[in-house]
Amino acid sequence: MPSEVEGKHKKGENTLLSKKLNRRTALSTAGKIAISAIVAGVIAGVGGYYTGSAIAPAKIVTETKTITAPGTTVTTGAATVTKTVTETKTVTQTLRETVTISATPTTVTELPPGVKKADWGIYPEYLKGTQITAAVQLIDSLIAVKDLLPQLEDETGIKVDFILLPEEELHKKVLIELSTGTGKYDVVMDDCMFVPEFAENGWVVPLDQFIEDPNLTSEPLFNLNDFLAKSIEIGKYKGKLYGLPIYAETTVLIYRKDVFEEHGIKVPDTMEDLGKACEELKEVLPSDTYPISLRGFPGAGANVYIWTGFLKAFGADFFDEDWNPMINSDEGVEATGFYAELLAKYGPAGSANYHWDDVQTALQQGKAMMTIEASDFIGRIEDPKQSLFAGKFGYSLVPSGRAGRFPSIFAFELMINAASPKERQEAAWIFIKWATSKKLQLEAAVAHNFSNVVRSSVMNDPKYLEVWGKYADWMEAHGKSLAEIASIDYRPRIPVWREVGNRIGIAVSDVIAKAQGGADPYSEAKKALDAAAKDIRDIMIKAGYLKA
Repeated sequence: MPSEVEGKHKKGENTLLSKKLNRRTALSTAGKIAISAIVAGVIAGVGGYYTGSAIAPAKIVTETKTITAPGTTVTTGAATVTKTVTETKTVTQTLRETVTISATPTTVTELPPGVKKADWGIYPEYLKGTQITAAVQLIDSLIAVKDLLPQLEDETGIKVDFILLPEEELHKKVLIELSTGTGKYDVVMDDCMFVPEFAENGWVVPLDQFIEDPNLTSEPLFNLNDFLAKSIEIGKYKGKLYGLPIYAETTVLIYRKDVFEEHGIKVPDTMEDLGKACEELKEVLPSDTYPISLRGFPGAGANVYIWTGFLKAFGADFFDEDWNPMINSDEGVEATGFYAELLAKYGPAGSANYHWDDVQTALQQGKAMMTIEASDFIGRIEDPKQSLFAGKFGYSLVPSGRAGRFPSIFAFELMINAASPKERQEAAWIFIKWATSKKLQLEAAVAHNFSNVVRSSVMNDPKYLEVWGKYADWMEAHGKSLAEIASIDYRPRIPVWREVGNRIGIAVSDVIAKAQGGADPYSEAKKALDAAAKDIRDIMIKAGYLKA
């Protein structure tokens, strides 16, 4: 790939954003794609993005292939085929370039004594009357779970004290409760990046033991392979599964398609394009409206979450192979300077304190024309009750840099407290299994404005597609990024990530603030990242990754 950003930036030199550009007067013909064609293509290929084993969109296969499952022969000659293998086994396979098939029974013929079956899974009768407490974040999917809790209690007899908390409060309370070993919360929901920290300290238990217990889990009904593959992998630590995802997202470019079309501005595909689009937008927008808004609020899961995509696109990384900090490399300084320069020239005042909800509000109120943000924004910026510009947004892959394209991956994981008694741990597993079932995920998607489900069967369900399939460019960008492009190591999954990420977040926010105050963003980036790298080295020495 040709270099999109050349050389180091020094005060007074040309940067990506310093060139004076002529506003385009028309969109390229190649960019004008009929929305009906996109919808048809995305829905046809959606199974490819949202299945656990395949990564390419479905392709029509004209020849006949014979695939043998254990004790069974299945002949397929179309794009999607369902054949009954035995009385209890059904195989469904969409043919792709690489064909994988799993003959998994979908019904349960025998249950252990004292175990009951529901449409979402099995549960033991001895857990009836068990009371558990779940601490979760206040998001759409969990509101749906809360509303449906009476169904779980009626079926299983398990009672759930459901505590919905704002994000930052949840992080603090979960950390305190787990680290002190009180056992107050039996189920905790938290950032996938904290799984290594919790697991390494023995604060949460592996879920494998519950999955393998025939009294607690029937694999045909639970169907672990139905979860988006990377959302499962990111919940693992040292080969064991500690968190089950209830929500998964990636990052996408979000832009005001009406404004871009009106002024003939190209949707950015590269970092250089991003700078050019901001310059062109500034020429045509009112002074109180901004070309772009990005996170500046400091935090491992705040500004660092978006900034990481810039860091890696410019060819930098967090550490070298020996765990020496590398954020202050020439490429890291360049990426950070560019990020801060965008906001200094084209972002709202006070961007250093913008969290995701501030960015979202700027989009909903028409104050920002573009952002790189979480793919779940769609549910709120496209809701006419919440957004003044619903129906006017477009979605695309995040811009690429010289090193490639780097969308994020993130999941909210449900975990079980190691300090809870065994019976409450088992009841907690039943709750987690129910809350992440297809039934609950589909209900949340259809009735609670929840787009970022974690099961491929839900993503392919006609009811889901009826709600979300009309946003074809979002389906394409979200699906391709999450299934194909994003790496589970987008950020380093280490037990000390919280400390490392928070220190970087402070540095990035400081650079933005000083750049918006008139300082050179590249000089400030060098100073801030050098200081942060020194502190991170101390963190890594203390954690045993480096020698003093």
